[in-house]
Amino acid sequence: MSEAIRLIGAKEFEKAIKSNPKYVLLEGKKLIQRTKAYITRQLKNNPWRVGDSSGKGKGIPVSSGSAKGRLRSSLLSKPVSTLSTKLYIDETQANYAKYVHGGTGRMKERPFMDRAKTDAKPFVKKQGIDFLKKIVKNLAK
Repeated sequence: MSEAIRLIGAKEFEKAIKSNPKYVLLEGKKLIQRTKAYITRQLKNNPWRVGDSSGKGKGIPVSSGSAKGRLRSSLLSKPVSTLSTKLYIDETQANYAKYVHGGTGRMKERPFMDRAKTDAKPFVKKQGIDFLKKIVKNLAK
């Protein structure tokens, strides 16, 4: 299975990058910051408890508010490059996070990272489209 990806306005975008690379870089950094902030909010504010304590919840999020304590504070980010950042869990703060996310033989998985990523996809897509439109509109004149 594959999908074709086509960038509409690719020639104009290339022209925009050549005409003012500093502007494109600045807008790209803003895009990364907005996206990182949104996904971080999703991780910290979405309930990470799934089902009930008996394990019969069938993957339905429990109304538990948000990730709390060490798990919440262990959600960190670090820049990877100019236009890239990595969101991760510091396992020195919450060594049990991988078991919460992936489950164990006795505990059902509660993939809070995957759920936050899935929930953020529409926002990230819209931000990317808005970024490209802004660059093309302002620079490809």
